[in-house]
Amino acid sequence: MVSVLVPIYNVENYLKRCIDSILNQTYENWELVLIDDGSTDNSGVMCDKYAETDKRIMVVHKENGGLASARLAGLKIATGKWLMFLDSDDYLEHDTLRDSVNAAIENESDLVRFGMIFRYDNKSVCYPHKNYSTKEEHLCAVISRSAPVCVCGALYSRDLFDRINPTFVDGINFGEDYCVFGRILSVSNNPIILNRCYYNYTQTNTTSYVRFVKWSYMEQFIAAEKINFDYFTSIDKNKYLPFLKMGRASVKAQLLRVLYGNYNEFRKYEEYVLNIYNDSVSLEKLGPIDYFICSAGKYRFGRAFLRLFIPARNYIGYMARKILY
Repeated sequence: MVSVLVPIYNVENYLKRCIDSILNQTYENWELVLIDDGSTDNSGVMCDKYAETDKRIMVVHKENGGLASARLAGLKIATGKWLMFLDSDDYLEHDTLRDSVNAAIENESDLVRFGMIFRYDNKSVCYPHKNYSTKEEHLCAVISRSAPVCVCGALYSRDLFDRINPTFVDGINFGEDYCVFGRILSVSNNPIILNRCYYNYTQTNTTSYVRFVKWSYMEQFIAAEKINFDYFTSIDKNKYLPFLKMGRASVKAQLLRVLYGNYNEFRKYEEYVLNIYNDSVSLEKLGPIDYFICSAGKYRFGRAFLRLFIPARNYIGYMARKILY
C-alpha cells in the first residue's frame, strides 16, 4: 500500500484538484493522509467531507507548526509500505502510483524518482530528471545542489525514513528538502529514475512558502545545510567535502540574492551573510549568475552593484513570467 502524505494550510482553492488526483489513480491500494496544519479557511472542513466519502482517507487536525511538523505528523500515522509526499496545491498524473510501484518492484528499488510538470496559467513545462550511471553520481549531484533535492516527486520505501535521524526537523520548513533527500538517497538501495513527468507543480499559488521571503526562512535554510554538511562529513569527509563545498556555495548565492533583493529589510544581516561559509565554499560548477553574485559580494563596489542588480533582475524576471506564462 502507498501512503500519500499531504500537508495542508489555507489552500481551499487548490485542495479539490489535489485530492481528486489521488481518488482518480489507476492504482487503488493507497491511503491518503491529509494533515490540516491549523488552516483558517475551509480546507479543514473540505478534508473531513472527503474522509466521509472514502475510508482510505485519514485526516489529522493540528495547530499550525509548518511544513516539517505536518509531514512528521503524517509519518506517525501512515501505515503503507510505500510513501509519497504531495503538496496540497499540486497534483499527480492518474497513473503515478501504479507506474512508480511497478518500477520499484521490477527493479528491486526502494526509491523511485520522476520528473515534474511546472504548471503556469497559460503554459506547462516538463522537467524530467537526469539519469545517472550510479547512485554515487546521483548523490554527489544532490549534495552539490546541481540536481533537484525536492522530496516530492518520488516514491519511497517506508523504512528509508527509519534509517536516518532526524528525518524532517520540526521548525525547518524552508530548505528542509536539502537536508532530507540527500540523506535518504544515501541509505537507499538501487534508486531509479523514471523519464516521464508525473508530478504537477503549481506555479500560481501566491500563498506558497517560496513566494514570501522572511529572514527566519533563511535561518532555517542555514540550519538545513548544516545538518546535511555534518551528516556527510561524518560518513566520509574526503569523499564528499568537495561536493559539500559546492552545495554551500549554492546556498550562499541564494542567501545573497535574498539579502540584496530585500536590502532595506535585511541590511542588518549583511555582514553575517557575507562571512558565513567564508572558508568552506567552492564556486566550481556554479551557474554564471550565482558565480557572479558570490564573487561580487566580496567587494564593496560589487555589493553596491548587487543592491541595484538583484532587485532589477527580480523585477525583470517577474514581468517576463507574467508575459510568458
